[in-house]
Amino acid sequence: MGYEPPLRSLRKRLLETALVYYQDFIAQRMANPASQSELIAVESRLKTILDDLSVLEGAGQLILLSQ
Repeated sequence: MGYEPPLRSLRKRLLETALVYYQDFIAQRMANPASQSELIAVESRLKTILDDLSVLEGAGQLILLSQ
């Protein structure tokens, strides 16, 4: 999904939903030693999601400034 204004809000909602899912995933499996490799992968996904959300926020502010 691109960063174009019509898709930006949809992309943001999808990323925020994924963020909540992965945060819950971590909370449920934190004490389970067998889940540690999964948790490492999830942490990587969370970082990507947070980075994408940060870019979207910056893009939104840039668009507002240019208008």
